[in-house]
Amino acid sequence: MATGLFNICNHDVYGSPPTFDYGPNCNINLEQHECGRELEAYLRKEFPELASPPAHCLVEAFLNCRGSKCHFNAVTGSGWNPVQSKHALDFICDLVTNTKVTPGEVFIITPYRASVEYIERQRKEPEYSAISAMAPATTIDDFQGRQGDIIILVTATTATSISSRIFDVHHLSVMLSRQISGLVIFGDLEILSEFGRQKSKATQAQANGKYVIAARRKKSQGLKDASLFCNVLDTLMVRRRVATLPVPKSHKKMVLLPPTRRPRGSV
Repeated sequence: MATGLFNICNHDVYGSPPTFDYGPNCNINLEQHECGRELEAYLRKEFPELASPPAHCLVEAFLNCRGSKCHFNAVTGSGWNPVQSKHALDFICDLVTNTKVTPGEVFIITPYRASVEYIERQRKEPEYSAISAMAPATTIDDFQGRQGDIIILVTATTATSISSRIFDVHHLSVMLSRQISGLVIFGDLEILSEFGRQKSKATQAQANGKYVIAARRKKSQGLKDASLFCNVLDTLMVRRRVATLPVPKSHKKMVLLPPTRRPRGSV
């Protein structure tokens, strides 16, 4: 993994000291991390509001998808997010068209199986022919134990439709540690407003320069503690590694086909 890409997972998820030593194979100037350097150059060109990574580091980026909504299969409970999926596919298509990054170096992961199925259906559209050679999208569970050069994480989650998986420490650690040279996260920044920093006298606290997150627990949805994911978002905001995307022009024309029926509990 390139230097810098494990910092957030190590500190905000595992709670380990913010600095540690990367091995010699993590040097971002190595040929094996060329796709990561290409990705960073592309991100800075397309989103000038993003801050440069620290010297000799590559870092994650979060792309906030305005107007996105998660839809759920009534049978399986599995969800998919058309807007976030479209943004991710458009991003990858433009990335491989305008840089040296190849489709084989990019991998999409997402919490839900229905999200995987939706993304794979959309990839069959002619507009995405440039990424036809890309590996199929996969769930976080199915990608565990694997790595990819550039990981595109589609959270399929919004402030009003939360996946408990992005709040679970085990799933979150997988989401933030599968990349070798780059990680781009597509999601909804409003999660911070809904579950994030509560600055009342009862909840305000300062720890290592960060606010302790007061997670709103919703037992009916089976949510885990939201603090870890909110810490990640907060860190990315502080480091100015967040950019906001507009609602896709074709959003209103999107066809929401129900994903394949699966046994309940298969998400």
